[in-house]
Amino acid sequence: MEFSIDSQKCITCGRCIIDCPMRLIEYRDEQVRFVPEAEDCCICCGHCMAICPTGAVTVEGLPETQFDALPKETIGIEALLDLMKTRRSVRAFRDEPVPRAMVDCILEAVAQAPLGFPAELGGVSIVNGKEKVARLLPPMVAFYRRLHRGMRSPFMRPILRLSMGKKVFCAIQNFMPVMDRMFAHYERTEEDVFTWSAPLLLVFHAPADKISAHDDPVIAATYAMLAAQALGLGTTIIGMVPPFVQQSRWARRFLSIPNGNLAQSALIAGFPRTLFTRSIARPPETQHL
Repeated sequence: MEFSIDSQKCITCGRCIIDCPMRLIEYRDEQVRFVPEAEDCCICCGHCMAICPTGAVTVEGLPETQFDALPKETIGIEALLDLMKTRRSVRAFRDEPVPRAMVDCILEAVAQAPLGFPAELGGVSIVNGKEKVARLLPPMVAFYRRLHRGMRSPFMRPILRLSMGKKVFCAIQNFMPVMDRMFAHYERTEEDVFTWSAPLLLVFHAPADKISAHDDPVIAATYAMLAAQALGLGTTIIGMVPPFVQQSRWARRFLSIPNGNLAQSALIAGFPRTLFTRSIARPPETQHL
């Protein structure tokens, strides 16, 4: 990896020195420069390039096209809270496709999500079109039917507990009443209560060997969710999609997810069929220290 600071552009303001989290930049011999032989410690956060007022800093692998000028004004906290209050989990969608331009706006928001080291999201698999999303339904239903039968079987339960681990097994066990209801309704009506006949599905994945592989896709999905809300779309994170994708070679091929990536979060979206009139607050327990 190569670093450079253009001495003709550098005004020695020291902003990059202050902000570098790995302390790879120093002021020496009346110049701002990178610490020699410390390249391997760079986490490629890009802060040195983003904070430089004159564009003097260059880091290999971080093209200038990734660094847009910041807006002079942003929304206030009231507007942000209003957006968050209007967001609800939507499972009833109009039979209307989501325009590609809206999907691009959502992905632009995802590109701003904070990520762990290295600062790259593995990818987002975009299934745009109600018929395309529906292709995932039969194999996903089959997968959860097998799991459902296994959780009800005295012979299979100990095996599943051992293979899943106690924490995951107990979580699924607590979810069984909901799963019972879902299958009863699906078998009676054939209504999609898994992906809810959504016209858009986004599956977020990251390299399994990345330390933040479990967190990055969830953060990215949250950014996508808020962006979709601002565009007038309704969304819901579907927790049943990633486990199915992880166990299905067909689904991974269909979604073009690399073998080394972990599917960790999935979001359905579309134009809501109905609108909410009130927000729902769920205050956390707090401890002021």
